[in-house]
Amino acid sequence: MKHEYRPIKRSRQLAALSREHHDGLLFVWKIRQGVALNVPAKRIGSYCEWYWQNSMKDHFKKEESALSSLLPESDFLLNTMKEDHQAITVKMEQVIEDATYYSLLRLAQIIYYHIRFEERSLFAHVEQVVPSEKLDEALLLLTEAHEPAEVWTDEFWTKKRANSPGKIPVATRIHKTPSLSYN
Repeated sequence: MKHEYRPIKRSRQLAALSREHHDGLLFVWKIRQGVALNVPAKRIGSYCEWYWQNSMKDHFKKEESALSSLLPESDFLLNTMKEDHQAITVKMEQVIEDATYYSLLRLAQIIYYHIRFEERSLFAHVEQVVPSEKLDEALLLLTEAHEPAEVWTDEFWTKKRANSPGKIPVATRIHKTPSLSYN
């Protein structure tokens, strides 16, 4: 039986984070697409570094600040989010240092499952336990727009499979395990 996922109706207070998560899922898709197209790992790694510096690092700070002000320090889902952010940070640093197809796909996998966790579990929890008035206060932190300092112009994910021998590398088939770890 095939699962059919319906779009989640997000509160207006958390909608900005959900939009940024959509961008994060596009980031994941671009990494996977680049690997599938046999784009050199170093080239994809450069994009990861740009995305980290211009989007994801600020997203993590904003998200942690806003949600920490809404939930108790002992909240399990809040702490899971923070641990996931740390795991993603470590993996991102590894990719920036020495990108390989495996490390890129592992980074994409970790980010994908993290975004799904936040959208399906953490945000639903926040909307359930935090009063709407308190969410409104946090809205100010969440709606601060951040424009990247520069625009990324190398759209490696759109290239034809000119360098491909016709098969997707075996490493692209590892995206099934949802565990988050530093490795």
